[in-house]
This record gives sequence, C-alpha cells and structure tokens, in this order.
Amino acid sequence: MKPIDIANRLKVSDSTVRQWTRLYADFLTASAVPDKGERRDYTLHDLQVLALVKNRSDRSIRRDDITTELAQLQ
Repeated sequence: MKPIDIANRLKVSDSTVRQWTRLYADFLTASAVPDKGERRDYTLHDLQVLALVKNRSDRSIRRDDITTELAQLQ
C-alpha cells in the first residue's frame, strides 16, 4: 500500500503517515521505511501498527507511551 492508501484508511493526511513512519520506524517493515529514493510499500502489519498509533494519538497518549506499548507487542 502507498502512504495515501494508509492515510485514507486511517482518515489522516499522508504527511501524518510519513511522520508516524519516521517516529515508529522500528516497529514497521523494511518496505515501509525504504532506503532513500525507493518507494514506501506498507503491509497489513504496518497498517495495524499505524492504526494503533492513531488510536493512541487520538486519545492524547504520549509518544513515549506509544513506543513502550509497541515494544511490548513485539
């Protein structure tokens, strides 16, 4: 999936998806965080991670707490 596909599913902007990708790259697949010049390709796993990030962000949960929760899920 492209960033815009993820953005549409989560009802956020594609720039938000790119920002979350940078912030939570450790929890995403390599294809979602490609080398410079390569296209991003999000998987279902990436969508699930970013959906959790959106849910927690909507509830005003701090980034550090989101990171901790994602680390516990791995």
